[in-house]
Amino acid sequence: MTTPQQRYNKSPKGRRRTRIYRRSPKGTQRRLNWERNKFNQKARGTHRQTIGEKAAYQRAYRLKRYFGTDADEYNRLLEAQGGHCALCQRTPAGEVYGVLCIDHDQYGVRGLLCRAHNIALGKFGDNETGLRKALNYVMRKGEHHGKSFN
Repeated sequence: MTTPQQRYNKSPKGRRRTRIYRRSPKGTQRRLNWERNKFNQKARGTHRQTIGEKAAYQRAYRLKRYFGTDADEYNRLLEAQGGHCALCQRTPAGEVYGVLCIDHDQYGVRGLLCRAHNIALGKFGDNETGLRKALNYVMRKGEHHGKSFN
């Protein structure tokens, strides 16, 4: 689906205005600044050319920013857990994004969980009381409020 701005840019009037802007001093200066910045990034080595390098950089940044950890610590945790979720046998290969979620509290990282268990803990409020209530509910046998399901 195209936006009104995209449709305008493809129209003859929009293409003409874009061509005029690019030839104007302001448009020329903007293009030159963009090219200079791209050149400087490559010279400084901050320009990541491949998608894999960019993805690795973004993952490392998010791990450090949100969890105070790095990829090495994630890999150590995964190895300590036997390469799977702390609550089940699901591996990172079976997950949506190919990684396990980091389970943490205010004191730090507790372990790695699959997406389903991470969401479930969040739904129970990450507290023992909610989990015990759910366990008691699941463990009830034969209590069907007088109804038989046979």
